[in-house]
Amino acid sequence: MVLTGGIARIHLPVNGVSPAQLEALSPPSQKVADEGDTCDVDAQHRIACGNPAISEVACHLKGCCFDAPSAGTPCFYGRTERVECTRDLFSIVIPKDVTVPPLNLSSVSLANGRASECSPKVRTAAFIVFRFPVSACGTTQVFDGQTITYETDVIAEREILDGPSGVITRDSTYRLHVECRFAGDAELPFQVLVNTPAPPSLVVKAGVLNMEMRIAKEQLYSTWYAKADYPVLKFLRQPVFVEVRVLNRTDAHINLMLYDCWATPSPDSDHRTQWRILVNGCPYYGDNYLTRLHRVNRSSEVPFPTHRKRFELKTFGFWDSKIQNLLHGKDSKEKQKLMFKVNLSKDDW
Repeated sequence: MVLTGGIARIHLPVNGVSPAQLEALSPPSQKVADEGDTCDVDAQHRIACGNPAISEVACHLKGCCFDAPSAGTPCFYGRTERVECTRDLFSIVIPKDVTVPPLNLSSVSLANGRASECSPKVRTAAFIVFRFPVSACGTTQVFDGQTITYETDVIAEREILDGPSGVITRDSTYRLHVECRFAGDAELPFQVLVNTPAPPSLVVKAGVLNMEMRIAKEQLYSTWYAKADYPVLKFLRQPVFVEVRVLNRTDAHINLMLYDCWATPSPDSDHRTQWRILVNGCPYYGDNYLTRLHRVNRSSEVPFPTHRKRFELKTFGFWDSKIQNLLHGKDSKEKQKLMFKVNLSKDDW
């Protein structure tokens, strides 16, 4: 089969709008001429849509903007998403003004593409452009006997701000699903359907979530004490590097919030003798050696840094003021225990 032309469609979830209604929307090539602000792009931010010799008619047929006096780029992309696909190549153009508030273009990436060829080929203050082979960067392929469909997704990660009593974000929700369809050797018309989704509503569901608290041997959090190493013996004031993490989850939108952490002189978390380590996610300021919170960075070992929280405390012993001695069990082997209280946020359950 020879693939020579394609239909590109962008599908986004829209509350109350059916796929049939989306199909009835006009493609950008028809809307550009009617929306003056779409072509209101500063000259220094314009990205060429075709060669400099392209005619005005041909430019509009591509769904782009035309400005004859503009030197070098008379035909340029407007302030709407633009997708072009050939039998070899995807080209996806995304302006920052496609959402309100504007997108943080540095957070935009292909959902399933991490190779160098999947990174943006053009990045300006106003636009980002991806160009990659239709069979690369995690693109899925479906062949139904008559047509072959290539699908890919573009997403924007949101910056999550974790405060002492809650979590917020000021970034727009953005996810683009793109399909390019080819059939035989026939040239097919190009069509793009775009609709920006409304922010998802909060949904709470019950479920089982496994978590773990563990202690690292050093501040790099690269080696860990095994079960056989406990109890870990430390001198007073020596640092203890603690990590709390969510297990067996791959959803990047999960954000672990570590609220309260306290220590007891026994494994009983409700023991009447307790010492605060963290209060509402912050160091306990009644301690003369404040707990230090450590940033968790993304790495090959930590693909989802929002699933983990790390902190450092200084070793201490519980003191019995009545007998002026360190608290201990009857056989001197009773261990101190750290407890923690967490909440999880997820912006799209």
